[in-house]
Amino acid sequence: MSVEIARYQFHAWARKGIAANIVEGDDLGSGTASVKEHAEIPISVTLNATAVTKNFSLIGPGDIIGIDSAMIVRTEPLNWITDFEPNYLAFIEFYDEDFIWRYTPASAAGTKLRPWLFLLILKENEFERTKRKLPLPSININNKGAFPPLQETWLWGHVHSNANIPDSELSDYEKFLLSLNKIMNDDPDQLFCRLMSPRRLEPNTQYHAFLIPAFETGRLAGIDLPTATTIAQQASWDVNGAKGEMPVYFEWFFQTGNNADFESLVKLLEPRPMDPKVGIRDMDASRPGFVEADDNTKEIPGTLPPILGLEGALKSPTTQSTVFPDPPESEFQKELQKIVNLPAIQAANLTEDPIVSVPLYGGKHAKKSSNDAVLLDISKDTWVNDLNKDPRTRVPAGFGTLVIQNNQETYMQKAWAQVAKIIEANRKIKATRFAMQMSAQYTQKTFSSLQSNVLMAISKPVHSRVMGSPTTIHQQIEESILPSVVFSGAFRRLIRPNGRLVKKLQGDSPLFYHDLVNQINDSIVTASPPKIVPAGLPDTKELSEQIFPNNLSDFFNWLMKNYQFIFIALIILLVLLALITLDFLIFGPVIVVVVAAFQIASNYFTKIQADKTAADALSDPKKEEELVKNIPPQPDFTISLSDEITTPAPTTTTPSTDSVEAENFRVALTDFTKRMSLQQPDPVFLPLDLTNAYNKISTAIHPYKSFPFRLATLIQFPGYIELFIPEKIFPAMAYPDFEEPMYKKLCDISNELLIPNLKLIPQNTISLLKTNQKFIESYLVGLNHEMGRELLWREYPTDERPSSFRQFWDVKGIIRPVEGKSEAELTEAHKDIKPIHTWLVSSLLGRHNNRDAEGDAEQVVLIIRGDLLKRYPNTVIFAQKAIAGEHPNDEPVIDLDLSETEFKTQVRFPLYKADIAPDIKFFGFDLTISEARGTDPTKGFNDNLGWFFIIQEVPGEPRFGMDINFNQGSDGLSWDDLAWTNFNADMKFITAVAKPNMHPSDAYRWGTDSANMAFILFQKPSMVAVHAKEMLESLTA
Repeated sequence: MSVEIARYQFHAWARKGIAANIVEGDDLGSGTASVKEHAEIPISVTLNATAVTKNFSLIGPGDIIGIDSAMIVRTEPLNWITDFEPNYLAFIEFYDEDFIWRYTPASAAGTKLRPWLFLLILKENEFERTKRKLPLPSININNKGAFPPLQETWLWGHVHSNANIPDSELSDYEKFLLSLNKIMNDDPDQLFCRLMSPRRLEPNTQYHAFLIPAFETGRLAGIDLPTATTIAQQASWDVNGAKGEMPVYFEWFFQTGNNADFESLVKLLEPRPMDPKVGIRDMDASRPGFVEADDNTKEIPGTLPPILGLEGALKSPTTQSTVFPDPPESEFQKELQKIVNLPAIQAANLTEDPIVSVPLYGGKHAKKSSNDAVLLDISKDTWVNDLNKDPRTRVPAGFGTLVIQNNQETYMQKAWAQVAKIIEANRKIKATRFAMQMSAQYTQKTFSSLQSNVLMAISKPVHSRVMGSPTTIHQQIEESILPSVVFSGAFRRLIRPNGRLVKKLQGDSPLFYHDLVNQINDSIVTASPPKIVPAGLPDTKELSEQIFPNNLSDFFNWLMKNYQFIFIALIILLVLLALITLDFLIFGPVIVVVVAAFQIASNYFTKIQADKTAADALSDPKKEEELVKNIPPQPDFTISLSDEITTPAPTTTTPSTDSVEAENFRVALTDFTKRMSLQQPDPVFLPLDLTNAYNKISTAIHPYKSFPFRLATLIQFPGYIELFIPEKIFPAMAYPDFEEPMYKKLCDISNELLIPNLKLIPQNTISLLKTNQKFIESYLVGLNHEMGRELLWREYPTDERPSSFRQFWDVKGIIRPVEGKSEAELTEAHKDIKPIHTWLVSSLLGRHNNRDAEGDAEQVVLIIRGDLLKRYPNTVIFAQKAIAGEHPNDEPVIDLDLSETEFKTQVRFPLYKADIAPDIKFFGFDLTISEARGTDPTKGFNDNLGWFFIIQEVPGEPRFGMDINFNQGSDGLSWDDLAWTNFNADMKFITAVAKPNMHPSDAYRWGTDSANMAFILFQKPSMVAVHAKEMLESLTA
């Protein structure tokens, strides 16, 4: 029998090879078998035309004294697990799908076949270890009731298949067995076998799992006793328990936990609307304790109302905030403004002693320049004013101050560790700034008085590194009429004013270097005379004239080009005259003479033309290439030294083809003439733009430009250095970056600071809260404000405007890789607030959520209080958009078959998380309360049906067992509802006889075979979906 669950299929047994031909069938523990020691198979052979049949014995349990642990794929539970769910069954899996039936000494009885192994689960006090080590270690079992009925061991072994086997094959079990070969060949990992233990486990109990022989021959072989007289199918235990010492092939240890599994714990969770008092508590502000700025003997008046609601970082969606101030212009705020601003006002009067007063939180961050004076103005609602004029936001900022004061040494140690590179960079910046200022003074004093060409000469070593648009100054000089040597040190020494050469050349008029460079550049003075070919050295022109004189008359050249046309015209004329006069005696000889003369002239002019072509080829490489191509074949051509006497080698060429040497020479000569024909035009040299070159050089070597560029090669700056502004080159003002979630430090003081009235959240609750962005921002501003003061006190290189703390919630394990984004970009995107110094002065408090482009002040937070996530911390939690049910009046549902596109739009995972020990977990989502709740369905409209919040057990390897308590599902009775409470309370083993008191109407039947039992006991991963409405009942849409 085979059954299928989703992508899994279970099969009652599997066997391969010759074991399929075993004669004796499995007696299923009834004791009717008679074959001893080994199973037998008949083999028929023909000997001398006579058929002979003989039974041969197969290897059986009595031949096995150990198994390879590599054959074991998995144990459930794992070794030394101490909190295994007692409602599940222990089992062991093997890689080979037929392994647990491979040595069974019987053939199958239909869909039933006992494994040759058994998984025995024992408590600590139910066995004793013996001293035996060989052939196998062994145990003595004290409890005879530790074994299940021996007639039902066939129920607890099955084949697990991940392959998709067609139904046509599943209907015939024998066809399935044949199909195993194909699956094994295609992908052997798709199949394995599983051996389960039917023992019901008790909570909080230690157990040992032993893999033992199921047949007596295996037991005897394991303790080194004879097996010859033992019935092969005899079980290794009977109704009285083990028959003696029991050998062990493999073992592991585990302990059960409380009687609770994922499904039972998730069912305990109850959706509840949150009490309005959660997230807010009373704060008495009737006597703030500050003295007035104008009279330090009087306290400032209290707030109106005197009792304010101090909110936490999370609060109930129905929490009502206190109206403050009431009336709008309260005396408390007026006096508070005076006290907060007093230090800044008196700082302008340095004759008086400084005053220590209450801080202006975020005042340094709100500055846009060092000269700004940020004062509290209670008439404005910008973020820095709102934070400081309202006690409900000043108090969270004070919490931040307290956290820094309590942990200042820890944070400073981390800060100094981060700033080591900044200190080294600042050392280089200070040295560069000093050298730049000193060099600037020297440049102004020395270089400014030099003439432009003198500066060009002095700066020659850097010409190749200064761009003159678009090429370097060096390249521009090389391409100009001005030779680069005029800027060399040797040339300047040669024409120094008091040198002998200058005295001889200048005569009565003085000669200066600057003017000489200009004159050379303007071609007034030539740096060197034109190059002349030395006398007596032949050139190509002379050689050309030797071959063909260049002084022929124009008439001769015309006659050489047109003699053929003259001959043709003369012949035609003579023929016409002969035809007209009919005097062929006279004109006939004349025609003969003319033809002879033409032949002589033709030979002469052909030779002259050849000489001319050769002469032209000497002076024009392109014509030389044509000449080489037209040279007739040279069958006798050879190459030899001028003083070498050689005998021409015989060749195999015909008179109309080149010899081998001639052919190679022709190719080489043709290639040479092609190269020679590639003529580069003579360069045209223009005067150098000396003014442009001087300006580029003087700019490039100025310290205000050269030093910053040099510094940029030593230090990587985040932005572009503003050149020519030396004030921009100053030591870096850095601040450390702490990525730890700072809500934890708040909880270290008191959990009530994070969520007031936490005690009002009942146990086993699932509900929704909303974030209080004003609290979060105020707290983080307080952290950074106090950290800036501490950094300044410790002489840390900072400007007192740090945003070191921007992470309120925990994002560990939340950040997922995104294609195209670096780790730093993803970390930045998950910060809770934007850098404080970037907040617009006019922006409002609570509108700086870094995760949302609009800076939403509210986000939904799912709260779960109970043992579920403490027991199963890796539970998958997400939100999914609700869709309409199948029928008009149906409740909203979730789509369980989403496409990839729908998944991206209809599923949202938490943005952050938090927890409060021991049993409260929070998960923040990019949703508002109204979005999560949705609207009531309206007929004919596509409504927003809200969102479900889903808690799902992590899908993993298959598990088997039953629910703890019976609870029929909403979709009708099924085996998924099977629970231990459907049996007698004292049941110790699952048996085929003891059937549950429930009868699902599906096709699977209790105790039919191991495949059916695997389906019935298979535990599907649990999932619960709770709509936001169930947790927001008291809210209106």
